Amino acid sequence: MSKFNVHGSAEQEFPAEQFKLLLTVHASDGSAGESIRKGTGSVEQLLQALSDKLGIQPEDLRLNSESASRSYGNTPAYNSEFSASLVMPAELSALHAVTALLESQSNAEYRVEYELTDRKAAEETVMRAAFADSRKKAELLAEMLGQKITGAEKVNYEFSGDEAPKEKFRGVAAAGCFNDRLADRMRKPVIRISKNVDITWLAE
Repeated sequence: MSKFNVHGSAEQEFPAEQFKLLLTVHASDGSAGESIRKGTGSVEQLLQALSDKLGIQPEDLRLNSESASRSYGNTPAYNSEFSASLVMPAELSALHAVTALLESQSNAEYRVEYELTDRKAAEETVMRAAFADSRKKAELLAEMLGQKITGAEKVNYEFSGDEAPKEKFRGVAAAGCFNDRLADRMRKPVIRISKNVDITWLAE
């Protein structure tokens, strides 16, 4: 009986299926209460604009956090922050419509993340490929010794990370850098998933 410790790896790119837009609205004033009121008013105006211009309803967004903090040595002294998220289909033109509206808000900041609708299924697909890569290498080694793989004794696996592009813009800083024509021409972003596995194979 022989044993082979064989490393297997796999990497695959998956087209993003949905965009997650993380938006933050800031407000500042000399008092905490007024800072919060200003921030709330800005959020309400933004929600109304999203509804009127794009048909995005307030219930489509999820409120993630809201806070008020004091900044020492600065005027105004209190800052409020409201953070929310919006999940939408991975259509670049639709994303541009939303971000263009956000860019018109001087106190709004956003970040875009790209996601899969079923991340677990994608990870399992890549993990199976890494397992198959290890077995293929082990079968080659066994063949060279006139043997065949009979099973596995030990498996160590690593659920390694992914590489997904993320963009962050503030206010009108990004205005004009992205338009509908580019959205039609550019490919959707991809999410890269990699997996690694170490297997001790048995052969006879």
